[in-house]
Amino acid sequence: MAEIDAVEEQLGSSDDRVMVTTWSDITNADTCQAVRHVSVAYRCVQVAGTFGSATVVFHGSNDGTNYVVLKDIWGNAISVTSAAIKQIGEIPLHFKPVISGGGGTQDLEITLVERRGFR
Repeated sequence: MAEIDAVEEQLGSSDDRVMVTTWSDITNADTCQAVRHVSVAYRCVQVAGTFGSATVVFHGSNDGTNYVVLKDIWGNAISVTSAAIKQIGEIPLHFKPVISGGGGTQDLEITLVERRGFR
Protein backbone atom coordinates (compact mmCIF):
# COMPACT_ATOMS: atom_id res chain seq x y z
CA MET A 1 0.00 0.00 0.00
CA ALA A 2 1.51 3.26 -1.17
CA GLU A 3 0.47 6.80 -1.95
CA ILE A 4 0.91 7.32 -5.68
CA ASP A 5 2.36 10.73 -6.49
CA ALA A 6 0.79 12.83 -9.20
CA VAL A 7 3.24 13.67 -12.01
CA GLU A 8 2.31 16.98 -13.61
CA GLU A 9 3.31 18.41 -16.98
CA GLN A 10 2.23 21.78 -18.37
CA LEU A 11 1.89 22.05 -22.13
CA GLY A 12 1.56 25.31 -24.07
CA SER A 13 1.88 28.91 -22.91
CA SER A 14 0.10 30.46 -19.95
CA ASP A 15 -2.72 31.70 -22.23
CA ASP A 16 -3.51 28.31 -23.79
CA ARG A 17 -2.29 26.07 -20.99
CA VAL A 18 -3.03 22.36 -20.92
CA MET A 19 -2.09 20.51 -17.72
CA VAL A 20 -1.52 16.74 -17.91
CA THR A 21 -1.42 14.88 -14.58
CA THR A 22 -0.60 11.17 -14.41
CA TRP A 23 -0.82 8.59 -11.63
CA SER A 24 1.04 5.42 -12.70
CA ASP A 25 1.52 1.86 -11.47
CA ILE A 26 -1.50 1.91 -9.16
CA THR A 27 -1.79 -1.49 -7.52
CA ASN A 28 -4.24 -2.95 -5.02
CA ALA A 29 -4.71 -0.84 -1.84
CA ASP A 30 -2.74 2.17 -3.21
CA THR A 31 -4.12 5.69 -2.78
CA CYS A 32 -3.61 8.59 -5.17
CA GLN A 33 -2.28 12.00 -4.19
CA ALA A 34 -4.77 14.84 -4.65
CA VAL A 35 -3.94 17.74 -6.95
CA ARG A 36 -4.99 21.38 -6.66
CA HIS A 37 -5.36 23.32 -9.90
CA VAL A 38 -6.87 26.73 -10.57
CA SER A 39 -8.11 28.46 -13.74
CA VAL A 40 -9.44 25.25 -15.26
CA ALA A 41 -12.42 25.22 -17.65
CA TYR A 42 -12.35 21.60 -18.83
CA ARG A 43 -11.39 18.24 -17.30
CA CYS A 44 -11.13 14.88 -19.03
CA VAL A 45 -9.78 11.70 -17.44
CA GLN A 46 -8.52 8.45 -18.94
CA VAL A 47 -8.16 5.15 -17.08
CA ALA A 48 -6.11 2.35 -18.62
CA GLY A 49 -4.36 -0.86 -17.58
CA THR A 50 -5.33 -4.04 -15.78
CA PHE A 51 -8.34 -3.57 -13.52
CA GLY A 52 -8.63 -6.97 -11.89
CA SER A 53 -11.87 -6.24 -10.06
CA ALA A 54 -11.07 -2.57 -9.40
CA THR A 55 -13.54 0.31 -9.62
CA VAL A 56 -12.24 3.85 -10.13
CA VAL A 57 -14.21 6.93 -9.07
CA PHE A 58 -13.09 10.54 -8.96
CA HIS A 59 -13.44 12.79 -5.95
CA GLY A 60 -13.43 16.56 -5.79
CA SER A 61 -13.36 19.15 -3.04
CA ASN A 62 -13.27 22.93 -2.74
CA ASP A 63 -11.79 22.87 0.77
CA GLY A 64 -9.30 19.97 0.44
CA THR A 65 -10.97 18.07 3.30
CA ASN A 66 -14.53 17.15 2.34
CA TYR A 67 -14.49 15.15 -0.91
CA VAL A 68 -17.49 14.00 -2.96
CA VAL A 69 -17.85 11.76 -6.03
CA LEU A 70 -17.68 13.77 -9.25
CA LYS A 71 -20.21 13.48 -12.07
CA ASP A 72 -20.01 13.52 -15.84
CA ILE A 73 -21.53 16.30 -17.95
CA TRP A 74 -24.95 14.55 -17.84
CA GLY A 75 -25.02 14.44 -14.04
CA ASN A 76 -24.12 10.75 -13.61
CA ALA A 77 -21.59 9.70 -10.98
CA ILE A 78 -18.42 8.57 -12.76
CA SER A 79 -17.49 4.97 -11.96
CA VAL A 80 -15.01 3.12 -14.19
CA THR A 81 -14.46 -0.67 -14.24
CA SER A 82 -12.71 -0.97 -17.63
CA ALA A 83 -10.58 1.26 -19.86
CA ALA A 84 -12.37 4.54 -20.51
CA ILE A 85 -12.14 8.28 -21.16
CA LYS A 86 -14.65 10.47 -19.33
CA GLN A 87 -15.37 14.19 -19.32
CA ILE A 88 -15.90 15.54 -15.82
CA GLY A 89 -18.81 17.94 -15.37
CA GLU A 90 -17.72 19.61 -12.12
CA ILE A 91 -14.50 21.55 -11.67
CA PRO A 92 -13.63 21.70 -7.96
CA LEU A 93 -10.31 23.06 -6.74
CA HIS A 94 -9.02 19.67 -5.49
CA PHE A 95 -9.17 16.41 -7.47
CA LYS A 96 -8.14 12.81 -6.82
CA PRO A 97 -8.86 9.35 -8.18
CA VAL A 98 -10.08 6.76 -5.67
CA ILE A 99 -9.73 3.04 -6.40
CA SER A 100 -11.50 0.20 -4.59
CA GLY A 101 -11.93 -3.54 -4.93
CA GLY A 102 -8.79 -4.28 -6.92
CA GLY A 103 -7.13 -7.66 -6.80
CA GLY A 104 -3.55 -8.85 -7.08
CA THR A 105 -3.45 -8.26 -10.84
CA GLN A 106 -4.46 -4.58 -10.65
CA ASP A 107 -2.05 -2.21 -12.44
CA LEU A 108 -3.67 1.06 -13.51
CA GLU A 109 -2.62 4.36 -15.04
CA ILE A 110 -4.85 7.42 -14.74
CA THR A 111 -4.30 10.52 -16.87
CA LEU A 112 -6.10 13.79 -16.18
CA VAL A 113 -6.11 16.50 -18.87
CA GLU A 114 -7.17 20.01 -17.88
CA ARG A 115 -7.54 23.00 -20.15
CA ARG A 116 -8.10 26.66 -19.54
CA GLY A 117 -11.08 28.40 -21.07
CA PHE A 118 -10.65 30.25 -24.35
CA ARG A 119 -10.46 34.03 -24.23
